Amino acid sequence: MGRFARRLRIGTSFLPGTGLSAVRIDCSPRRAGSSFREWFHDFHKGDTSHSRPRAPVAPAPRRCEVCAGVTPPSCYTRSHSMAEELLPVGAQAPEFDASTTDGGRVSLAHFRGKKSVLLMFYPKDDTPGCTRQMCTARDERDDFEAAGVRRFGVNPGNMDSHRKFADKYMLDFPLIVDEGSRIAAAYGVLKENGGVARATYLIDPDGRIAYAAAGAHGADEVLGAVRG
Repeated sequence: MGRFARRLRIGTSFLPGTGLSAVRIDCSPRRAGSSFREWFHDFHKGDTSHSRPRAPVAPAPRRCEVCAGVTPPSCYTRSHSMAEELLPVGAQAPEFDASTTDGGRVSLAHFRGKKSVLLMFYPKDDTPGCTRQMCTARDERDDFEAAGVRRFGVNPGNMDSHRKFADKYMLDFPLIVDEGSRIAAAYGVLKENGGVARATYLIDPDGRIAYAAAGAHGADEVLGAVRG
């Protein structure tokens, strides 16, 4: 019985208040170097570290709040994993001064009391998602101009890359060269890996944020939120 118990590892536990005993059998091998007495003691204490290891369980997919559903890691890390939160509606928009593809410089202060400003942050020049984002803003020119909104794409790429992108798709608004990603950091869209997340901001003539959302958003949604 002793050798049989060593192989099958039979243990018993007394069930209080019933007068009965429960028999437990463990066929897995003991821990290397452990005696039967040590195993039996661990077994009754609930220590199962000697048991056969189980296959790892795959983690549940992360839910992307922007895409409103379960998405692959690429969606989360490429578009929505931001080191900081977006600035809230009603907050004072951070000032900036930067070069643009039209050969000049632009500052937020220049539009104070005159125009609203649309800032469209995008990850990279001439990529599918960014091309759709910028071309949508190009095609909605009349809607934005009727509302007194000036459009700008914002990305830390260099001037040459920006101009090639703008010329290729005939973008009718300037792209801002965000040197050192300073504007992205100020607006909470700089990702932990140093990239820039896609995001949309509308700044009113008083210099306050009227609309802020992760991702790309068209004129209907952006202007609709302002009109109420």
